[in-house]
Amino acid sequence: MRAVVSALDGGGDPIAGLGAGAFRPFEGETPITLNRLAPASDPDQRLSVALIIDVSSNMQGAPLDAAKLSAIAFVQGLGPGDRAAVFAFNDEVMTVVPFTLDRDALTYGIASLGAEGGSALFEAAQTGLFAIGAVAAERKAVIVLTASGNTSQRVTAERALGVGQDAGAPVFAVALGPAADEAFLSQLAGVTMGQYRAVGENDAGVAVREVATVLRGQYVLTMTGSGIADSHRGELRLIADIAGSPAGAVAGFRRGPAPNAITEPGGGEGSSTLASVGLIALVVLVVLGLVAAGGYWGGRIARDIRVVRHQRDVVAPNQQRAAAQPLPRPVGPLRTVPLTPLPAMSVASPGTSMALDPSPSDSRASSMPSAGPTVLLDRSSTDDEPPAATSGTVPAATPTSAARGAESNSIGKFVEKTPHGRGQTYELGAGPIVIGSSPRECTIVLPAGPDVAPAHVRIWLRNEKYVMHHAGGFRRRTLVGGQPTDWCVLEHGDELQIGPHKLVYVEEGNQRPLRF
Repeated sequence: MRAVVSALDGGGDPIAGLGAGAFRPFEGETPITLNRLAPASDPDQRLSVALIIDVSSNMQGAPLDAAKLSAIAFVQGLGPGDRAAVFAFNDEVMTVVPFTLDRDALTYGIASLGAEGGSALFEAAQTGLFAIGAVAAERKAVIVLTASGNTSQRVTAERALGVGQDAGAPVFAVALGPAADEAFLSQLAGVTMGQYRAVGENDAGVAVREVATVLRGQYVLTMTGSGIADSHRGELRLIADIAGSPAGAVAGFRRGPAPNAITEPGGGEGSSTLASVGLIALVVLVVLGLVAAGGYWGGRIARDIRVVRHQRDVVAPNQQRAAAQPLPRPVGPLRTVPLTPLPAMSVASPGTSMALDPSPSDSRASSMPSAGPTVLLDRSSTDDEPPAATSGTVPAATPTSAARGAESNSIGKFVEKTPHGRGQTYELGAGPIVIGSSPRECTIVLPAGPDVAPAHVRIWLRNEKYVMHHAGGFRRRTLVGGQPTDWCVLEHGDELQIGPHKLVYVEEGNQRPLRF
């Protein structure tokens, strides 16, 4: 038997330095043997965490920003062998990043989240518990950050709580504000032997730091039980002697799956049934694997076809148009910014918001409420044309004529954004522009790094607007306004982020001030 134990003082802080002699385990009323005690700091006691983040409309603005910052700080503080996964939910439950050791992938996944829609809270809890239950790890935990109650009818609270009883992982539920479902979250934390915290919408960081402290102070106890692995439920009682004061805890457990040797009286039907179930499960897994592989490679092939067609029909004509207009090159390379991923904030100034419009419908843009200017970035596209970013109430810049562009050799430029303010300036000209780490391929050369492809971004001029295309592959991302983007039309003030490097697009003649 293995149990993960948190020994806390009266203030809820972990108690360090306890030895095996401090614990006495019982199975029911029968004393059992404690074979080994290991602290969470032991490198062999790896941790797996499922982060479940609410991205419903209740999280817009400060709550989501606080949740993203606290989640990023948490994953950056994990140990070398610890893994985490990120799930997000509004009307649907999404796997943002599956379980991985890659801190950058987790950070970018969290930073890319935006808030809209309803809340499938019960289904999200069930999904995270199913996922953590399937992970083989010495220690497990689920962290839920939410400001909403449940609005979906697909999964009931009773179903989610039932899954929690058998998941083998504590749930640390953090409610951000009064709209969260306190009754469900506190009950979920209780049945999983976790903790519930209710904080203000801006205080997610404090709560998550407290959860991280508890996880770092755990102990893993390995014991020999008194019964047999018959799959029946048992009761583990643990008594600890902490500085002369007794403390106790009780938890239910299942005595493992029944061994294959145990059969029903009269003919061994139990073994044959287990074998049949195992064979069916294996066949199902093989079929699912083939379907998933086919979908993945089919998507890659379809995307390659779209890229080739776009290069032929859109980029090549623009290259011929720009042949007579040489591109200015910067005097030196960009200064290197320390490789510290920064989370994307949902608002740049009071009264401003950004949302992704998954469909090209005009009615959606007109029906979205907003307290201030709203920018909708349409990521849908056809095979022949890149999608266009449409503005709501943001004033559009005055178009620059082709003759004016020819005289000034540029109708726009990039200004490097550094922690200290403005950096180097790059005039764009008529294009095409290539940004990446390859000096042979790129017009703007960035320092090489794991998040910067040799040819990461292509930009060209079309109808007096610069069109941006992400060419860095599936493993790398290009963020525009904090959102992962494959295609868009650049507008004045758009912030382009490639790995740790940030470039702000400035449109010639546009007088709207920009903040660096």
